Amino acid sequence: MRFVRDIGSGDDKGRARKLFKDMSPADVRHDNRFKWTVLAVAVVLGVLFIAQNLQTVRVNFLWFDFRMSLIWVLIIMVALGVGLDRLFIWRSQRRRAGGK
Repeated sequence: MRFVRDIGSGDDKGRARKLFKDMSPADVRHDNRFKWTVLAVAVVLGVLFIAQNLQTVRVNFLWFDFRMSLIWVLIIMVALGVGLDRLFIWRSQRRRAGGK
């Protein structure tokens, strides 16, 4: 498999793009097999993660006190973390662009 770098201009603003050139059918099959293997491993790990975190836990936050499944606590916390990360990145990009 050979990678060719193409430095763009105009809308690309100098970003490099990777183009796949001269891929044989064997390379494509190998690439697809690798992708399916990675996906299968990710699915198995995800199912194991969920199965090991099904117990109910008590959550105390500020004046709230409730019980919920640990997996939902983890999913909610990850979603809040990703959301806050995106918010801070968006704000810093706006500031660099000149807006407030």
